[in-house]
Amino acid sequence: MIIKIFLTINIALSLLLSASFGQTLPWLKVSGESFVNEQNEVVFLRGLNLSNNVWGNWVTGFSEKAERQGSDPLVRPQAQANWVLQDKDFELIAQLKPNVIRYAINYELFKPGNPYQQLNLKQLLEDIKRFNANNIYVIINLHLPEGLDVQNDNYEREKPPQKRINSIFENKEYWQNTITLWQYLAYNLKSLSGVAGYELFNEPRLPSKKAGGLKEFQHKYNELSAAIRAVDQQHIIFLPEYNSLELDDKFETIRWDRGFIKADSKLNNIAYVFHFYEPFEYTHLGAKDFNQTTIAMALEAKIETATKLGCLPLVVSEYGVNQYQPLEKRLEYLAFLHEQFKNHGLSSMLWEYKSKVGAFVKHYNIFGLFGHYPEAESEINNGEFVSWAKEPAVSNNFDYLFKKYFWQNDNTVPISLLDNRLIWLNLHDYFLGN
Repeated sequence: MIIKIFLTINIALSLLLSASFGQTLPWLKVSGESFVNEQNEVVFLRGLNLSNNVWGNWVTGFSEKAERQGSDPLVRPQAQANWVLQDKDFELIAQLKPNVIRYAINYELFKPGNPYQQLNLKQLLEDIKRFNANNIYVIINLHLPEGLDVQNDNYEREKPPQKRINSIFENKEYWQNTITLWQYLAYNLKSLSGVAGYELFNEPRLPSKKAGGLKEFQHKYNELSAAIRAVDQQHIIFLPEYNSLELDDKFETIRWDRGFIKADSKLNNIAYVFHFYEPFEYTHLGAKDFNQTTIAMALEAKIETATKLGCLPLVVSEYGVNQYQPLEKRLEYLAFLHEQFKNHGLSSMLWEYKSKVGAFVKHYNIFGLFGHYPEAESEINNGEFVSWAKEPAVSNNFDYLFKKYFWQNDNTVPISLLDNRLIWLNLHDYFLGN
């Protein structure tokens, strides 16, 4: 049964914004195991993730209290910060020549009742238009849904189930709100050929058996996809594999297990998404080396599983390695993955275009090709860290990064490529199909 549409929109504004778009890019669709354009030519999507600071910010007063209580201290934004996407970012991304951007959003941006909702929609449409002008498609990714998400889960996963935040798969109100959100977006984006499609969630968790388990999860996937199709018949829907599952045990609450879910056969234009950070000990935790054969086998196993289930075409919507690894090792790893993706005909998106950096950001957590230092005005005075920022800057090794990459000619440089020039060149060639 198709869900009744609840759209809190200003129709006149929506139509005006949609009318301002030309059909700058050909429509994409799923054909068999591939993506094709209007000329039925196979298209490989190769690009970047924009995280857009969706997890939010530290808010003095609230954040300290939340952290003391063992909860996520970051406050999700109601409006996207100005530094997230500036003219310079569009220029830098265009120079790299990707053909797709995976554009992260959080639930609060388009939540009914958010006073900035219409401005956020206007901003999203303008960003899509600017990317499309550079022949770049956009995939809208609900990176942080309502309730449990990949950010607050860092604090929630150790709690007993009865004290943990519910996910959208466990809370009926959250789920209905998610349907409303996606119908709102699909309604307003349905005429835009430069939107490749919608990635419904980021790294979702299966509910426990008591909450319906795999069956309930699959039902909700199909329900949401059908709700989107009720207002938008053309855009691709990207269905991610589940990333973990909730256990009924009182003490061991999470199992890290992954799997694809096949969409209802009545649904069309469906693609399937997975993230590839193999081995995790290398990409995230600083293990000294990786084994190419092991990685190749892991990727082949993933493809084989998806093929048997009929979950094609496949998209690697996240892959990457953080700065625990020195440049030469990051380059070696990414160059190897790019060859693997080309050999298997996989679309892929690097995590990520740029990372927020600063005195309070641990340098080894940086995945971004570029670094952005939005807090420079408050943390730096005449090229030196102010008193309250000096100790964390030294502790996080950001004092070194600042002097080397963000302080030039007695001025702060807000965006830096860091030491990633060789990775930039490899990405550029990969995006061009070389």
